[in-house]
Amino acid sequence: MLEEEAEERLANRPKTSLDQIYKHWRCDTKSCTNYGHLCWVDFADNKHYPFDTGDAKHWVKAIWIDCASVEHPSDNLRISLVRKANSKIKTNSNVSNATSSHGNIYNHMYFNMPSPSGFYH
Repeated sequence: MLEEEAEERLANRPKTSLDQIYKHWRCDTKSCTNYGHLCWVDFADNKHYPFDTGDAKHWVKAIWIDCASVEHPSDNLRISLVRKANSKIKTNSNVSNATSSHGNIYNHMYFNMPSPSGFYH
């Protein structure tokens, strides 16, 4: 009996498609580095968090499971988007570009490696 009621509620729920997510969250802010692509905008601070089609698929699934909506991602997805953006910022800060006299650009990456403390005497 409960299973039938649950199935009926799910069947009567409006369907959300990827297209709805794409249309709602296509970035139209020209100053955004992700302009023309997908950004979730946190209206608390107006910060843009880029996301891809894989994230959009998770978003649609979360609408059925995690009390998300087209306007609001689930808490799990929001955390994932913020972490992804923060890790990208951290990665970009480890890369510096230098131009030679010939106009070529060289990328140099700097890594902080743990020291092998067991090898010091």
